[in-house]
Amino acid sequence: MLRAALLLALSSTALAVFECSNQETTAFVRIARARLDGTPVVVSTAGHDLTCAQYCRNNIEPTTGAQRVCAAFNFDGRETCYFFDDAASPAGTSQLTANPSANNFYYEKTCLPGVSAHEACTYRSFSFERMRKTVLEGFVRKSVQ
Repeated sequence: MLRAALLLALSSTALAVFECSNQETTAFVRIARARLDGTPVVVSTAGHDLTCAQYCRNNIEPTTGAQRVCAAFNFDGRETCYFFDDAASPAGTSQLTANPSANNFYYEKTCLPGVSAHEACTYRSFSFERMRKTVLEGFVRKSVQ
């Protein structure tokens, strides 16, 4: 009984990692020429990476409209999205494939505190882009041009 309760608590914690609070804005970090390994929970021909980002941001399964946790998605550069309930390490426990083709893109959900949706560029499919084997560190509270 205790083991089941502990497992449930750990499962809830793992799912909560990819849920942004009311004080945070959901955004995506994109890695070009990258693809998350594993079996996606949903595959959809949503048509565009922005549409895929909207489904993942709102945790909506595109095929049924049901609620489903989305941590990340792959986009094939044409019209197909592969949705995952886990992300690549270190944010999650999955790994990126070693040598994906050039038209593969990996999008990872992240939460930005104290930033409006417009400031986070949520009208785009991603807010940040990074290279494989790198991490984004630190933050700029406010930038004035």
